[in-house]
Amino acid sequence: MEAITIQNCNLEELMTSLRTIVKEEISAGMNIETLPVEEELLTTSQVADLLGISRVTLHKYKTRGIVKSYRLGSRVRFKKSEILAGMESIFQK
Repeated sequence: MEAITIQNCNLEELMTSLRTIVKEEISAGMNIETLPVEEELLTTSQVADLLGISRVTLHKYKTRGIVKSYRLGSRVRFKKSEILAGMESIFQK
């Protein structure tokens, strides 16, 4: 990608230039990741309540890899769809 220098340009000209550059990159086949559909994330307390277990037990499950968790900064979250899918597989056995 080449460097762009902006001099004596008003906002409209800048926006037009940026749109052109983006269109060119997309048409050139640049890999642009699409964001996944927004997933509902649950807190540790919400998952523990949903599963009927303590937060300590949930933490043990998380460290053993039984339940997958995601870090958002310093916070731990769980995907609701993964928790529900895990529950379905347990109850189908």
